[in-house]
Amino acid sequence: MITPKISVVMATYNGEKFIAEAIDSILNQTFTDFEFIIVNDGSTDATESIIESYNDPRIINIKKVKNSGIADSLNTGIAQASGEYIARMDDDDISYPNRLMLQYTFLKANTEYILCCANIDWSHKKNDNPKLADHEELIINMLFGNPIVHPTVMIRKFIFSTFSYNPHMVPSEDYDLWSRIFNAGKMHCLKSVLVLYRFDSESETTIRRSEQLKLNVKIAKRLFQVFYHDLESSNGKYIEILSQNDYSINGKELYLLSNWVYNLKNKNDYARVLNNEKFNQVIDTRWRKYLKSYFANKILRKKLHPFLKLKLEDKVLLIKHYMNF
Repeated sequence: MITPKISVVMATYNGEKFIAEAIDSILNQTFTDFEFIIVNDGSTDATESIIESYNDPRIINIKKVKNSGIADSLNTGIAQASGEYIARMDDDDISYPNRLMLQYTFLKANTEYILCCANIDWSHKKNDNPKLADHEELIINMLFGNPIVHPTVMIRKFIFSTFSYNPHMVPSEDYDLWSRIFNAGKMHCLKSVLVLYRFDSESETTIRRSEQLKLNVKIAKRLFQVFYHDLESSNGKYIEILSQNDYSINGKELYLLSNWVYNLKNKNDYARVLNNEKFNQVIDTRWRKYLKSYFANKILRKKLHPFLKLKLEDKVLLIKHYMNF
C-alpha cells in the first residue's frame, strides 16, 4: 500500500448536524493523496451511521466506545496516521477545495516550517480582510491569546513524535500545543481563506468559556516567562487583563496598564527578544483595540477621569480613532 502524503485527522462527538458537510469537503479536495482518519469519540447520536454511509477507501473510521475528549481522540488518530503531514479538521467546519493543496505546497517548499495555518470565513460572516502572518507575528500574538484557528492547521507528522495534545488543557489544547512547539520550527499563516468556521453558540457554554480563558491566561503567562523571564510577578495581572479583554478595571488600573504596555515595548526594544518593529506593531494594534472597547463599554461620564490619566500619545490615538470612525 502506498503511503499517503497527508493524514487528515478529525475527532467527533455527537456531530450528526454538520459532519456530512465536513466529510464531503475533505473528500472533494483538489489534492487527493491523503487518508482521512475520523475518530468517533463515543457518539450517542447518528454520527456513526453517517460516517459508515461513506464508501471511500481513504476514510479510516476509529470508533471509541467511551467518550474521552478531543485531546485524547486527536492523539489516538495521529498515532494511527501514516502521512508525512497532519491536517486538522473539525466535524462542523468546511474545508475549501484547495486547502490541502495550498498547505502541502507551502510546507513542501519551505522545509524550515513545521506548521501552516490559514484564514477563515465565519459561518455568519465572510472574511473581507484576510491577513498573512509570519512566524514572529504569530509568536507575538500568542503572548495574549491564540492566533491560530485549530481546524486550519497542517503540521509535519514528526512533531508528534515529541509532542502531543494535553488532555488536561482542554478546551485550550491547541493553544497549549502551539506554545510548546514554536521552538521546533517556524509557523506560518497563509493569507488564503481556506476554511468555513462554524461558531456554535450552543456549545460555547459560559463554564467552558470561563475555563478556556483561565487556561489561555496560564499559557500566555508561561510564554511571557519564556521570553521575558525577569518580569515582575505583578505583571501577571496585566497579562490577564489584556488576554481576557477585561474592561472592568478602574481609571487608576487603566493608567497602570498603560504604563505596563509602554514599559513592555521599551523592554523588548532594549533586549531585542523579538523583532522590534513587528512587536511594536502588534502591541500598538492590540492596545488601540483595547482602548476603543474599554471606552465603548462604559458610560462616558464615568470614564472621563481615566481618559485624563492617559498618556498624551494614547489620548491622541483615541481621539484620532473616533474622528475617523
